[in-house]
Amino acid sequence: MKVLSRDDLLALRPKVEKVEIEGLGVVYVRGLTARERGEVESTIMELDPETGQVHVRREGLRRLNVLLAAFGLVDEKGENLFDPRNPKDLQALEQVDAQVIAQIADAVRSLSGMGEEQGKGKSDSGGTGAG
Repeated sequence: MKVLSRDDLLALRPKVEKVEIEGLGVVYVRGLTARERGEVESTIMELDPETGQVHVRREGLRRLNVLLAAFGLVDEKGENLFDPRNPKDLQALEQVDAQVIAQIADAVRSLSGMGEEQGKGKSDSGGTGAG
């Protein structure tokens, strides 16, 4: 198996996949970059400087699926359809059917290694852990 070089790693980009929205059509969704995933995680969690414990922010958790959809919804070329840093785009996505947003967010989570599949990769001679 090939050992990835620095250039190999820096050339990696999130995957883009078609997701069928039942009864409606398809959308293109991509996984998050490391920076984007950090932004999402910092939106829903905060560190208590006194105790060092991580706490979930209710407001961040409430908007998690919308934020994942804003980062992950792309056109067929992989270009974002929404600006996840634009409050108007986030407010617009908050008006979309919750089931549709949840399906999109689940696809983004899956492509980004978030959730149940996270951490199930193998190490050393057992495999790469890559999806």
